[in-house]
Amino acid sequence: MLAEADPEFRRALAAALRCEGYEVLEAADGQLLVRSIILSLERDGRVPELIISGVQMPGCTGLEVLARVRRIGWSTPFILLSERGEAGDYSEAERLGATFVLDKPLEAEQVACAALVLVEPEPALAPSVRAE
Repeated sequence: MLAEADPEFRRALAAALRCEGYEVLEAADGQLLVRSIILSLERDGRVPELIISGVQMPGCTGLEVLARVRRIGWSTPFILLSERGEAGDYSEAERLGATFVLDKPLEAEQVACAALVLVEPEPALAPSVRAE
């Protein structure tokens, strides 16, 4: 699951992750990310294999989403994308159990590489039938 407030960067991230074989559900903010997680769990009974979220987002920050995920006991790998690179973000992310905190600006491919370290993608669908 991917949440990023910048639509252009979110599309680039989603495209890079899909190129690596990941199924990507996108959200424009933290509240939508939380709703997407709940819907996925209710609909499919699936816990996300990986969550990537911007730290600063409208509605609900990436740190707040991470706190919710950890509070319910999930150890899902979680990558935070930080714009400010503030020490407070890093210490809070570490306390909450973020897997990686990556500083922006960065390339979408860098995030995809971090994802590959954490979770092996499902075998890619044939390009003609790939769901996007």
